[in-house]
Amino acid sequence: MSRSAVPLREAALELRRSVDTLQAWIRQGAPTASLGAVGRGRGALVVVDELRRWRAGRASGDAQLPISVDLGAIARAILRAHVKPTDGRMFPTWKAHRTVKGAAAAQAYAIFQALAVELTGRPVPEASLPSEMLMILGISADCARLANSRVTEPTR
Repeated sequence: MSRSAVPLREAALELRRSVDTLQAWIRQGAPTASLGAVGRGRGALVVVDELRRWRAGRASGDAQLPISVDLGAIARAILRAHVKPTDGRMFPTWKAHRTVKGAAAAQAYAIFQALAVELTGRPVPEASLPSEMLMILGISADCARLANSRVTEPTR
């Protein structure tokens, strides 16, 4: 069993997997000793035992994230970006970019759920959403309702 960091090629041989598979695992959140960089001899380094534990945790459904994920903080940042720009402008971000308010809110919600899936492996159910994301959903729903109420029958 390997307890020190080794290059992906060496880890792949020990785990009887391809280097491509190990790279995919890293993109999915597998632990690394070093992510590496572009260039020969500068690839990622991993500890084989940690990779085995990570894979076992994923198989049992209780994978531990290598970092602490605060989806509430992410939700707060998304809401702040949606309603008040950080660069000091007076207009909300969606208005400054000439985007429809409801469409921007729907996109912000989609970004939050994509981040949740990327970081935790699953979307956040509506019942467990941070209050900021419930506000974003409300903005999106209100705008959709308003848009639907403005649709009129064509005149003849």
